[in-house]
Amino acid sequence: KRAIKAKIIEIMRSLEGSERERRAYQRMKQMGADLKNQELYRSVLFDICVQEGEASLKRQRYQEASEAYKEALTLRPNDLNTSLQEVWSLFLGNPRDEQIFNRSKKRLIDLVMQMPSSPLPPLFLARIHRLYGDLTTAEQYLRKVLEISPNHTEAQAELRLLFNRDFDKKKRKVRA
Repeated sequence: KRAIKAKIIEIMRSLEGSERERRAYQRMKQMGADLKNQELYRSVLFDICVQEGEASLKRQRYQEASEAYKEALTLRPNDLNTSLQEVWSLFLGNPRDEQIFNRSKKRLIDLVMQMPSSPLPPLFLARIHRLYGDLTTAEQYLRKVLEISPNHTEAQAELRLLFNRDFDKKKRKVRA
């Protein structure tokens, strides 16, 4: 009877919650972990959310990515990379919308204030400004990234991209 009761409880737990929660439970079971260990459960669930967010970003399903990252942030609210990816996916969902741009910009500025020694928040600020069409501000944030981390290859590449665009525009004006 105990074995049957344990199996019924196990089945009931596997049916509760979201698909991600069920997958976290199943993954813990596969690892042979204590299913009552809430800290491990939250860690496994966080990893699943982040993996789904990354996969959705690659498939350009920005709304799904944003939702997955939001759920991950409920588990680890201070995770910088997850916060950045959530803002990035939100912005990419509608990069021409002024409200979304302003909301994304505000959240990234808050992250810059919280972590002034990290080059990532200003890098993402530069990217959203570039995509929104504000190249001057994008350049300023890229220079800030290079002040924090002089050999930051992504910032250097973004800056080259801006300079190449500017050079091409000037070249076209000369020919005209």
